[in-house]
Amino acid sequence: MAWSEARFAVNEGEEYLRASKGKEGLGHVFGDTRYIRLHLEGLPPEQRTQIEQALAEHMPVRRPRGLTLMTLFDPNGQMVARGRLYLFDNELLCAENRGEKRVFFYAPLKDLRYVKQRAPFYIGRLECEAFTMTYKDKEYVVMLGYETTIASGIGRSSHWSITGRAADWVEALQAQE
Repeated sequence: MAWSEARFAVNEGEEYLRASKGKEGLGHVFGDTRYIRLHLEGLPPEQRTQIEQALAEHMPVRRPRGLTLMTLFDPNGQMVARGRLYLFDNELLCAENRGEKRVFFYAPLKDLRYVKQRAPFYIGRLECEAFTMTYKDKEYVVMLGYETTIASGIGRSSHWSITGRAADWVEALQAQE
């Protein structure tokens, strides 16, 4: 990604850095349609601060109020992508976490419509809460569940996790409408 394409960087914060076992935290630069991940694993806090200062010379560095991994569906229940959902002070960012690392939308909160909790999804006995919203006449279904896939020399395995409560996200998003 060229500097001219970059709009802002995201610092996910120390709490997420600890939860991800040092693999993430500061490390995403977003453009209008895609983003890149900066590989900062194992850097001490001083070096991460230096990187953040260097990024700030080229673009704003944003810190989300809310962050979760999620699975995005279309209104027909077809999975679109596994991704990241960032809640900023006045915007919501939804981006793919794998594959092309697309940005699905970067929406002003005031432009989100029909934000409401919906029936949960079930993966085996795991219940993942979900909510729907409309932005620019397109409906999005966000399941607060995420599949982690691990590839090894003997094959692949996956594990699903609950990543949030729909009521919390709906409340935060409706507070801005």
